[in-house]
Amino acid sequence: MSVGLFEAFGAELFRLRRRRSSWIALAATAAVGFLLALAPKVAEQAMAVAQQVGATGGGGGGTISGFVYLASGLKGAAVLTGFFVALAAATSTAGEAAHGTLRLALARPVQRHHIFLSKALALGVYLEILLLAGGLAALAGAALVGDFEAIAKFGLVKSTVTDMVWRSLFALVLCELSLLGVLGLSMLAGVALSGVGAALGTTLGFLVVSTMATIGVESLRPYFFSSFATSAFETLRAFGLGIDAPRPVWFGNPTLQDWADVTFSMTLPASCAFLFFLLAGVHFCRKDWLT
Repeated sequence: MSVGLFEAFGAELFRLRRRRSSWIALAATAAVGFLLALAPKVAEQAMAVAQQVGATGGGGGGTISGFVYLASGLKGAAVLTGFFVALAAATSTAGEAAHGTLRLALARPVQRHHIFLSKALALGVYLEILLLAGGLAALAGAALVGDFEAIAKFGLVKSTVTDMVWRSLFALVLCELSLLGVLGLSMLAGVALSGVGAALGTTLGFLVVSTMATIGVESLRPYFFSSFATSAFETLRAFGLGIDAPRPVWFGNPTLQDWADVTFSMTLPASCAFLFFLLAGVHFCRKDWLT
């Protein structure tokens, strides 16, 4: 009897759930999201103590919005989610091929594209769970040390709570699309290369090189899908601080009414993710795994 896509998908989810590394990743992502949401508050208090000890008379700069803390926690959770997803994807392809479990799966009456799709879907669910755990932990940390109120400077309201909520959700969407690109790239590396180390190293190497390129030449940021995983939260933080012209501004203007800009920012990481998944799927189905 042929094994369908849903049965294969269920089997992949079961494997992910049984791995100890999956639970470690879940706990670590939540912990990082929570702690990094608290980090700006700790730094703020340390600075205040230093000013008092040094008698600088600097004084505080006003209450920091909870959205600033939230952006910090979400950024950390996104980075860790990308790493754990890349590791899981490399293990699911190159790792299983090295240990022979993939050959056993291919020997069953199941089509190759169903196996690939089941792995991609299961890893996508894993990605969403990690990001959700990190996001909720970041939200809890931000709520603990800050208030989610309208952003005002010098008595002028720059952003309402509704505006900031929508920007937070939009930043999460961009982050998810970028992390899907990381997942697709890691699956492509896992299919093309032999060994988990080689696949993971290639993926992380590409991400590090692209990050260094965008740091050196900031104008390149909009053209690297990996930048969207964290840059949206940097812009969210800028809005939370009431900065008039937050950078980068390429994923939408302050009111998110520039739909041409918004569409581009969503299309680029989504297109990269689709391309990586397509190439990985074609290579997976054509590769001779039995030799």
